[in-house]
Amino acid sequence: MVLVQLADLHIGAGWVATDPLRTLAATIDSVRRLDVAVDGVLALGDLAEHGSDEEYARTRAELERLEAPLYVVMGNRDDREVLRRQFGLEPSDGAPLDYATDLGPARLVVIDTTVPGEDEDAGKLDPVSLDWLKRELADHPEQGTLLAMHHPPLLTGSPAWDRYALSETSRTGLAEVLERHPQVTQILSAHLHRPVLTQFASRPLLIGPSTYLQFPIGMQASRLDPTDEPPGFVVHFIAPGGGTISYFQTVTSGVTCDSV
Repeated sequence: MVLVQLADLHIGAGWVATDPLRTLAATIDSVRRLDVAVDGVLALGDLAEHGSDEEYARTRAELERLEAPLYVVMGNRDDREVLRRQFGLEPSDGAPLDYATDLGPARLVVIDTTVPGEDEDAGKLDPVSLDWLKRELADHPEQGTLLAMHHPPLLTGSPAWDRYALSETSRTGLAEVLERHPQVTQILSAHLHRPVLTQFASRPLLIGPSTYLQFPIGMQASRLDPTDEPPGFVVHFIAPGGGTISYFQTVTSGVTCDSV
């Protein structure tokens, strides 16, 4: 099974001169040039900058060019109800966007780390989502599982990144859940606008690049200033049992990124 991971699309943003819709279109073109059939697309949060219907409609039109099932994740810039409406998900009265689906060789579990009404960039797993995750994993103990969330459950050591991290209590609670559920084989995250590979709770934690712009590695940085690096995405080849080979791919044609 081939799952393409896209992240931090930010359609409607004006952080730099580069249009995020143009970089997303170039990313989709790059995916379409792959010599493999795409079986699913995981859009890992911050699909829209302001959470508007118009931004999501433009995002969806580009993603649908891949002609594959779409699995969307809430990011800190997203609106829960507008995202649900635009991507055909049932309304929920503002409840977290938590769901699971069968990918064939593995199960995909999506959990919402956003905190509406609080710091718009920081993340948290509220008790409702954490309890839901416990039940979901307990109900499918034998099936290899990929866990997807927008905020990665780690501290990077960079002050600029770590002020927007998943909260310490959430990281602790998630680690305790994962210790009891070894079927979770990999964690997929976004939010940092930078490809990163590390571990959390003895699981591989893969953070994908943005389709919009990247942030530099800066362990002493107190603010995030975008680079002129091109957009990117991740291609996951998922084997029976949930074992995964993942490739970071840079978009090398059809786009020029401007840092100012």
